[in-house]
Amino acid sequence: MIQTVKARAIVKPGGFIEVHSDELPEGATVEVIVLVEEPEEPEKPLKELIDFIGAANPNDSEDDEPKGLSRFIGVMKGKGSFNSVADIDEYIRQERDSWDS
Repeated sequence: MIQTVKARAIVKPGGFIEVHSDELPEGATVEVIVLVEEPEEPEKPLKELIDFIGAANPNDSEDDEPKGLSRFIGVMKGKGSFNSVADIDEYIRQERDSWDS
């Protein structure tokens, strides 16, 4: 019958490991398989949304564009893009009116 003993150890200088267990009978022949854990890479913190939204283009001077969401108005083309705050207000007003219909 094969007995299994699981243990954790730290590799010492020169590649030596020590395993101590009262379950190991003195003088027995054992087979050792070493599983080396790969070091975990530290997680990179996700940039917070507020940092992205409020981030100014490094090439912009402080007077060029407003910081925050309003700097995205008129940038994109196509459905869901707006050229002004008034366009956004009109779209929201139309959506609200459609809820009542």
